[in-house]
Amino acid sequence: MSVYFSYLYSLIIIAGLEISLIKPEFFIWAALGTLFFNILFVWLAVRAKFNTNFLNFLISPLFFLFGGLIFLGFSDSWLVKELVIVFLVTANTVFLYYLITFTYHKYKYKDHSLSNISRIINISSIFFWFAGLFDLQAFLKIPLWLLIVVGYLVAYLTLYQFFSIIKIKFSASKLFILISSVLLLELFYIISWLPLISVAKAILMTSAYYFITSLSRHYIQATLAKTVYLRYSLVTGLIWILTLITARWE
Repeated sequence: MSVYFSYLYSLIIIAGLEISLIKPEFFIWAALGTLFFNILFVWLAVRAKFNTNFLNFLISPLFFLFGGLIFLGFSDSWLVKELVIVFLVTANTVFLYYLITFTYHKYKYKDHSLSNISRIINISSIFFWFAGLFDLQAFLKIPLWLLIVVGYLVAYLTLYQFFSIIKIKFSASKLFILISSVLLLELFYIISWLPLISVAKAILMTSAYYFITSLSRHYIQATLAKTVYLRYSLVTGLIWILTLITARWE
């Protein structure tokens, strides 16, 4: 399979996303078509096999695109929508390019390419998903318990994919995945009561996800030093302070 298929993928995805903006009445159909082609190209990129390997590689681009579509559905700024579309297409195209290279052209593959782009995609997915969940709660009055269930599944699978892509066995990471998912779930419940706009709440959730996954990875890999803990604590704390100070309170 040629890496040029990743460029074909980008054209199909950007066409679907742009149609969803230009023709809002076709948003659902364009979204479903976009998600279908995303699944199809990832399947082709793993030698057209339905197995655990396929599912592990599918989680990141699928959740990223799905979360981005939810975010687009609630955004009211044309500029923001266009920037999000460019980001969605670019990041997923890079992911597919590296996946095709890893599967079919291993001699050209650079170590950690997939794990690095997956890290970016997963963090962004958390932001898009939780911004969407907070919007669903605020505008559509979706029951909080249902949003908590969806949020837990998103957090759990994203965490699972994170550890899987950096080649940490599930037997070593399963406890961290479970505990981290529960912590994010509790934080989601607490933050849902804050009178902040959805984007600000999502930033708090995303920074917490970044903090938890980073420390968990270092702990499992036996590289968690005091300086590492302080660095991530400082970054996360700074994000929280700036967000709470500058965000618009409702």
